[in-house]
Amino acid sequence: MYQVLEERAQAMGCSIHELACHYLTEAICEGADDAVTPEAIMDVLAELREDLAVGIESMLASAGKVSPDEAREWTDKNLRQ
Repeated sequence: MYQVLEERAQAMGCSIHELACHYLTEAICEGADDAVTPEAIMDVLAELREDLAVGIESMLASAGKVSPDEAREWTDKNLRQ
């Protein structure tokens, strides 16, 4: 597989990494136009934001600089909006 990518990249005048990135981007975008909606993106972002809040809350509380309640209050104010 590497050799095929290498030969194609040489023929196209780009690096193997650029070509692989191009193929990956095409594969991800292929058919995604009707599969990804703005609502789906917002849902994923909301889940990521909550995951981030939980992680930061845990780190703040475990560092011992603030109480668990203070950590929760901070993440609620700054991340869970």
